[in-house]
Amino acid sequence: MRPYFILFPPGDPVETRSVIARGSKGLRDGTYRFVEFYCDEPGCDCRRVVIQVWDESATPLATFNFGWESPAFYTKWSKTGDPAIGKGMALLTPELFGPQSRYTGAFLAELKAAVGDSGYVEKLRRHYAEFRTAVEAHALGRQRRQKVERPQSKNKAARAASIYQLKITLRGIQPPIWRRVLTPGNIALLALHDIIQTAMGWTDSHLHCFRTRHATYSAPDPDNDFEDSDDRSELEVSLQEVCPRAKMKMIYEYDFGDSWEHEVVVEKITPPEAGVSYPVCLAGERACPPEDCGGVWGYAELLEALADPEHEMHEDAQESLGDGWDAEAFDVKTVNRYFAPRRRKA
Repeated sequence: MRPYFILFPPGDPVETRSVIARGSKGLRDGTYRFVEFYCDEPGCDCRRVVIQVWDESATPLATFNFGWESPAFYTKWSKTGDPAIGKGMALLTPELFGPQSRYTGAFLAELKAAVGDSGYVEKLRRHYAEFRTAVEAHALGRQRRQKVERPQSKNKAARAASIYQLKITLRGIQPPIWRRVLTPGNIALLALHDIIQTAMGWTDSHLHCFRTRHATYSAPDPDNDFEDSDDRSELEVSLQEVCPRAKMKMIYEYDFGDSWEHEVVVEKITPPEAGVSYPVCLAGERACPPEDCGGVWGYAELLEALADPEHEMHEDAQESLGDGWDAEAFDVKTVNRYFAPRRRKA
């Protein structure tokens, strides 16, 4: 990904969009620019944009993905055949592997209004076409390296590209349900939440949090900005800040009603492998429990009833789990197929 302003001056008022905040938008007073990034890989036709919001010092405060084509287009482009992936790629969503801040929610509201403007979307289409033409004509290489620099985080830990091998195990169930994944260590915990949801097979339908010995991290609430909570924002802390060394662990809890607790262990930390994009699922065992089944004990009762045709809850279990439910099933290829649209090189 490279910024569109390779083709235009960074401050060109005609080709950029700005938000001016004066205390009424949940933002610090100032001017914020929507900076567009497009794919610079030859032959790609993803028809999407990554939009970063920069403050007046060119510090990125939020990052979003947006695709202007139909879900059917992205389903075909992703080669997954999964309409849910196509639908997700056509939405305006936070980029889980990009810079975020406590203001992400406010900027998301501003961008939703922007992409509701057909003129703005048409400008994105035009910028994409111009950018891709320059890429295919090999017109960006030297200029890109010499004249354009993306702002770098002042936090050295956030710039590092170490790869974390994590083992994620659902607690309280035997035989264990687990997954092993590789991910950059500099991702925000919000991005790790998305990785765990995908690898395990959850549907992200409930609240969640991360817990360590020293703090709890959860999704920010734009209405209170954590003023009435001891929790810290999972947008503002990275995996490697929370677990800087191998063998460290934390708890990821999903659905505070069913209370699914996952133990997340850092098995090892290695340099990135050349040419590999992350995240990657390496292995795992057993199927993820269904949502809203009552937690560890409820799931155990469902499996017991399913295995016994004489059980009084057998029919209910069949209805709840569906035909052909296999508690031992797990397919690493399926997980990696879902990871594919969000992968990045470290």
